[in-house]
Amino acid sequence: MSLLASLALSFSPAPVAPVVREVIVPLSKLTCNEEALVLHVETQDREAQRLATLGVVPGAIVRVVCAGRTCLLMVGETRLSVRAEVLERILVERLSA
Repeated sequence: MSLLASLALSFSPAPVAPVVREVIVPLSKLTCNEEALVLHVETQDREAQRLATLGVVPGAIVRVVCAGRTCLLMVGETRLSVRAEVLERILVERLSA
């Protein structure tokens, strides 16, 4: 038996734990190119009301174009720039990664 074959037989990698991703999260937890279904929008300030006017309402599908302190979202054909503190108040269900 060759040295390489004996090394391969003696090597047993540690088991890898499965990666578990939360399905329902604040919109601020999504990363670039993730899509999500809007479940709930806190509508107690003008910013959230503006988002509702632009289509960020329960049942809407949004896509994160660029994540960060200020996030760029796509809702239909509309692009929105939204601050992270506002995204914390939008609860979504992840659809893709």
